[in-house]
Amino acid sequence: MVHFGDTLSDLKAQEEALVLFANRYDGLLTTVLHPSNVFGPGDVKLVPFLLRAAKSGLAKFIVGTGENVCDFTYVDNVAHAHVCAEEALRSRTAFVTGKAFFITNLDPMKLWDFVSLIRRPRFKVPAKLFLFVAVLPNWLHEKLEQRDAHSVLTPIVHQLL
Repeated sequence: MVHFGDTLSDLKAQEEALVLFANRYDGLLTTVLHPSNVFGPGDVKLVPFLLRAAKSGLAKFIVGTGENVCDFTYVDNVAHAHVCAEEALRSRTAFVTGKAFFITNLDPMKLWDFVSLIRRPRFKVPAKLFLFVAVLPNWLHEKLEQRDAHSVLTPIVHQLL
């Protein structure tokens, strides 16, 4: 067995081997999907990691040449791959059973090009100006006796400021 130098990678390799070994055992059909660097709605790993690196100042430094190419996969493409794999397994398609597939957008790019696609805030608004603009509608609603109107300045917005 190949050793990857870290426990997580070793365990993933063992997991893949077990899943593929189980193919056709007692009628079970299996396949393995390897999505690469998943991003999109609900992403709790890749983009949040990049944002933390940027906020900590680590993203100011490019280690090496900065030419390293990576595959990234939009979450909808990962979901589509799962649906396709399920349909292929259900129809007993031979070219899928017992095999592993890498899921990507088929658009490898330099890591730093991907990082540059993450939108940054376009405008800086002074907190006091924002608070004034947020409080003004509440004040007007109170004065006009429309107290049931929804507040723009929710507790979470106030906490963020």
